[in-house]
Amino acid sequence: MPDHVSRAAQTKISYHFARWHVIHQPSPRKNDEMLYSEKLVSGLLEAVSNYAVRQQNAQPSSVTPNQILLGCVPAADEEHLLQAFDFFVFPVRLIKLAEYDASCGQQYRHSQEFALEYLVKTLEAAIRSFGPLKARLSTPGSREPFFLPPVIFMSLKKPWSASGF
Repeated sequence: MPDHVSRAAQTKISYHFARWHVIHQPSPRKNDEMLYSEKLVSGLLEAVSNYAVRQQNAQPSSVTPNQILLGCVPAADEEHLLQAFDFFVFPVRLIKLAEYDASCGQQYRHSQEFALEYLVKTLEAAIRSFGPLKARLSTPGSREPFFLPPVIFMSLKKPWSASGF
């Protein structure tokens, strides 16, 4: 999101989700296809890492942060962002922010009013989805597909979700 929308979103999310620490990096205003430059991704990685180190130094007995949600607007180069964070985050794709508003000819990510309302709704839904997933990942079981070796999924003739796991 552009800087002014990104800063407003940081404030709104921090207020709405009081226990969260929000880190944001504004994306380019003009280029709607290439949002995640090397500089932006590096800056975001550094900001998140610095926060994690500060939290760990302040509370050495606990793992903090214990979860990271990464909100990202779909773009041609979003894989670059997701690869940088690998499996350390729960990605939340902000799909509607990539759609175009015909009335002004630009993506909804440029509209502060739309972005703020959409972010809160989307993050609330993501948290509801993330809770059960986090619980599954926290309690490994012998039949849990998340913990089976990848070679099993590569050798299946049909999609693994249809194979009875």
